[in-house]
Amino acid sequence: MLDIDKLYFDKQPQGICFKEYTTLYQFGNIQIYGDIESSVNYPQGTGCYLNVSGIGCHQLKIFLDAQKRSWRDFFQSCTHHSGKNGFHVTRIDIAIDDYNIKPVFTVDQLHRKCEKGEFLSKSRHHRLQQSSSDKVKSAKTLYIGHRKSNVQYRFYDKDKEQAEKGKFDIETMGSWKRTEIQLRDEKANILAEEIRFGSKTLRELAFGFLKGNLNFLLANPNQSNKSRWDSCRFWERFLENAEPVKLEIQPTVNTLLDTENWLSEGGVLAAVKAFEFLEDQQALGGLQSLQSMKKKAQFSTNLSAKIVTHLSILGKSELIPLVYEQTKQTEF
Repeated sequence: MLDIDKLYFDKQPQGICFKEYTTLYQFGNIQIYGDIESSVNYPQGTGCYLNVSGIGCHQLKIFLDAQKRSWRDFFQSCTHHSGKNGFHVTRIDIAIDDYNIKPVFTVDQLHRKCEKGEFLSKSRHHRLQQSSSDKVKSAKTLYIGHRKSNVQYRFYDKDKEQAEKGKFDIETMGSWKRTEIQLRDEKANILAEEIRFGSKTLRELAFGFLKGNLNFLLANPNQSNKSRWDSCRFWERFLENAEPVKLEIQPTVNTLLDTENWLSEGGVLAAVKAFEFLEDQQALGGLQSLQSMKKKAQFSTNLSAKIVTHLSILGKSELIPLVYEQTKQTEF
């Protein structure tokens, strides 16, 4: 079984914590926060914030199934209703459940691999958390990746967790092991785009992401390069014939026009005007004047590259050496 387990996103990409909103619309465990008054920082308001917990995602899936709609339809509806500003996904969790009597792998197996360094991931950080309960044998959770990073993997004993909460009898419920992929910000947004417009199913995306980004290995003492080690049998069996999915973040190409927009819309010019006002009124106090700050200012390498490109387009290449003279030197 595979499904989206948790879902969080705001209508406008401003990263506002839902606790700042003043109005809550709720149906079951599906919550929409809204109504923040416009301010200097957010003159057009902040849209709304959708928060769907694990149970809320299960409820939402029931509604979608009843309407013969998929997660793709849901995300496309979100695009339609969010207007020209679109929406920003702050986090998506995808859950893969293993109900086999004998699970494909256990948390202990994965943890032993991590402790021996027999795994490949962009994050080498891992930790094991163990609950303490008198009712059942303690549930274990293995985390790979930092909690606040764009990608984190979780593997845990869902059966024991539910038994500890008193929801099920561990003796009668059977085995239930869960794998979760937690994606944040850019990665979550790229996944949302793939769900909306891509050809792959959610199952193909989830297993493909694991295939392309995480691997548990068979140690090979004759090969120093881990990337050439074979995958564990249990990991291959779990992923079956999944095609790798990377969800790569594409580098943003900015020009001086983008910088101009940033100056006018980001409040930078207003800040410059504020310093000019204070200087005219002889009210700078201990602050530096704009003139003294400009004398010490240097172009960043990123801004320098934009200026050079702009001058090249205008046919004023003779000015480029002057740009480099005022560019901050990178220390190695």
